[in-house]
Amino acid sequence: LKASFDGWLVTLAAALILGLKLCFIPGGDVGVESPSFLLHYNLPRPFWETIFDPYRNDWGFYQARELSYIFDWCDARLIGWGIRHGIVLFYSATAWFMIVATVGLQQYGLRLLFPKIKGRIFTLLSLWFILLPCASNNSFFRSSKYGCALTFTAVMLISWGWFIRPDKCVKKCQILALTLLLAIAGFFDRQGAFFVAAYTVIAGGLLLLLQLGEAKKIAGFGSSSDDLKLLRMLVLSGFSAALVGTLYNLYLAPYLIFFLNGYFPDFTFQNIVHLSWFKVLPQGFRFIFANTGFALTGTLSSVAGFVLLGGIAGAFFIGWYKTRDQHMIMFEIIFLLALAAQCFAAAVMIGRHPPILMPQVMTSAYFLPSWALLIIFAGGAAEALRRAGIRWPVFETGVLFAIVIHLMMTVSPQMFPYAQLHRPNLSQEVQLLRRALKDNSYDYTQDLLYLRTERLIEFFRTDGKH
Repeated sequence: LKASFDGWLVTLAAALILGLKLCFIPGGDVGVESPSFLLHYNLPRPFWETIFDPYRNDWGFYQARELSYIFDWCDARLIGWGIRHGIVLFYSATAWFMIVATVGLQQYGLRLLFPKIKGRIFTLLSLWFILLPCASNNSFFRSSKYGCALTFTAVMLISWGWFIRPDKCVKKCQILALTLLLAIAGFFDRQGAFFVAAYTVIAGGLLLLLQLGEAKKIAGFGSSSDDLKLLRMLVLSGFSAALVGTLYNLYLAPYLIFFLNGYFPDFTFQNIVHLSWFKVLPQGFRFIFANTGFALTGTLSSVAGFVLLGGIAGAFFIGWYKTRDQHMIMFEIIFLLALAAQCFAAAVMIGRHPPILMPQVMTSAYFLPSWALLIIFAGGAAEALRRAGIRWPVFETGVLFAIVIHLMMTVSPQMFPYAQLHRPNLSQEVQLLRRALKDNSYDYTQDLLYLRTERLIEFFRTDGKH
């Protein structure tokens, strides 16, 4: 009961902190593309025609992530309602809600999975999670990565919980719930679809490895029949979600787009066959390791990222070495394979969209799903150290150091070269847009704004008549 109360308290505190951080971005920021989305989602069009329109929702780059468009529509409509009532705020309500929900899952799930760990560790992990720009820079753009962070967290906590349960009894309705969560992740974003595929492959690989261990009696890596049965169910769940997502991506969604809007989507953006893998794969590793280093030190240091990721892997190894618990080495393998999968996914993103390597983009929401996964693995690493009998608070010290760094970046941005990622100076374009939307008498044509921005201003000034 106390753990549950503490978890709710931490979640509430995280919600308040995220709300306070909005004060550092007064009114919210607007990206270069956001005015087009705000205009599109506020047009008086039928709801489903608006959602199934990748030409306008994604600049024609079809990605079959219509679920995220629904949340974007809600955000845009709320912003539009505010503008019509003289309140010009460009925050994302759904992003705030999904980050808070992710923290709630972290607190509930980790405290339930690892009840012997002191609760302050999970409090520090969630605080660390929300202080990174990818989680806290709340401005209207896209909800897809926030949805992935939420669903990835739920899937990992559920899957992990099944393995450490003493009875290993999983009901059919629970497997269906996991399958649904995996499918929802795929409907949020292509990162979600990749996660489903990687989840299925990793579960299948573990199943084969454990079966080999049983057959050849590999030292320290045998497996119970319960573990094998559970892995079979996870493979079936992942495969089912991947199949549903593939059928939706290739057949159902294109048909709905044609039926509602009269055109078939262009699959070019999904084609990764011609990517130069020797060039993009190192960039994928750079993306993950540099962002992880940023989480630890506030600098885009791949070396710091290697230290942090190596520390998590080392914790699982120490836990296995001290206890000979086969689950520790299993989680070690899962972590390493998940890390490799994240680097591969990042390489694909960069190959399709090279500007992701720009610092202000690299540390944006693109990293959020990976960051959510790392928090769960960090919680598992803390449990591994506890089981190994490590008494010195090395884990808490590292997390607390990172938290202090990011708090200082927020409070004293002039001390850190990347502090503007936390506390950006709103561009003149955004300030002029806000002024034009608040004051109808202001002549915005003299400001040489982007055409999409001018169209948005004119739309609200004429109450949607032009």
